[in-house]
Amino acid sequence: MKSKKQLLREWAELERIRDERDIAALFALEDPHDFAWLLGEILWRESGAFDALDAPPSPKRTLWLCNMFWEMDEADGGISLFESPYAKYASQIVAAFKEIGAPKYAGLIERMMALLPEELLSGEDTSFEQLTPEIWDKLDAIEHGLSAYPDGNLNLLIYRYAHAHAADFV
Repeated sequence: MKSKKQLLREWAELERIRDERDIAALFALEDPHDFAWLLGEILWRESGAFDALDAPPSPKRTLWLCNMFWEMDEADGGISLFESPYAKYASQIVAAFKEIGAPKYAGLIERMMALLPEELLSGEDTSFEQLTPEIWDKLDAIEHGLSAYPDGNLNLLIYRYAHAHAADFV
């Protein structure tokens, strides 16, 4: 078991990698969880380059989209996407999850989208008042499916996808 001092040193190194955007050190990490977390942090700091519907596709943008949704899902549930200005990215998020090898996860997001009115999908309206209790029950069931990670460990999928596209991150 690691000592508190060792853990603090490791945490300090992770923070350094994040703060300095040390891509070589990031890609040298062997832990998929640390890697995915740090990559998400680094991409979020670069989000201006990705935060447009017509932003050019790239592996970085793919992982930015996945991370954005995953963070929302972890914090408040996947439905929270549609309460945010990022709702307009829903279709692109689905494509991004398919691209990293999470088609079942993407399919659940598509099922969620199919239940919602266009105003929520476009980000024009974030009011859920028009949703019936039946729709909420279906959305809750989908939320449970998302939390089961039907394609496996998302950290590992992100790790593998990023490493397969490492040249795009240099």
